[in-house]
Amino acid sequence: MVSLGRFLREKIVDPVRRAQGTPESIARGSAVGMFIALTPTVGVQSLLVTACALPLRGNLPVALVMCWITNPITLIPFYFAYYWLGALLLGLPMASYTTIAERIGEQFALLPELGFIDSMAPLGTEILWPMFVGSLVLATVTTWITYHLMLWLIRRQRAGRDLVQATAGGGAAENAPNETTIQGSRDGGEVQTGDAVEERVKPTEGEETLMPGQSSESQPTSRRESFNRE
Repeated sequence: MVSLGRFLREKIVDPVRRAQGTPESIARGSAVGMFIALTPTVGVQSLLVTACALPLRGNLPVALVMCWITNPITLIPFYFAYYWLGALLLGLPMASYTTIAERIGEQFALLPELGFIDSMAPLGTEILWPMFVGSLVLATVTTWITYHLMLWLIRRQRAGRDLVQATAGGGAAENAPNETTIQGSRDGGEVQTGDAVEERVKPTEGEETLMPGQSSESQPTSRRESFNRE
């Protein structure tokens, strides 16, 4: 038997984490899906999510995923919570959890055959009206929290991912060979840098640069030439 935690992780958490789009669109999609999920509209939730997410520019796949909040495992406890909150707000007498669960279970068994409206109609205003009021209040509050929480989580997740990528890129750059590497000749097994070699071969002031193939003795200086001409 699949646990509730594993079910929610596979159906909701992992798909939302892998979702593409801006953090704002993912947050809007999450909020829309959460609002519809927390209303007693099982059977038409996908249509309602699509109709709401597209005009609001919410991430539609994420919105549809969030509908799994109310699933066969959590459905009756959620519906009883709606009923209990609505009855409390309206000042109506409350039936027990067992009574509500049995009534809802009986009508949901007829859902594939009769459809949502006809299957829920026998519950009447005694249960449906407080359930609707309670779900509307709960959905509104939860939707606001969901939007801001998801926006913060997605931004934080992506900031962490960008930081990891930047760190990995910086490490690769540090390990890359230095382009100003070592030029020059090896002398006694020691490598001379380009600047050092240039300093060694640079003539000192007052000296003439030797031509290739000439020695220092055969190369006349400018002073000797001047003396001989005199």
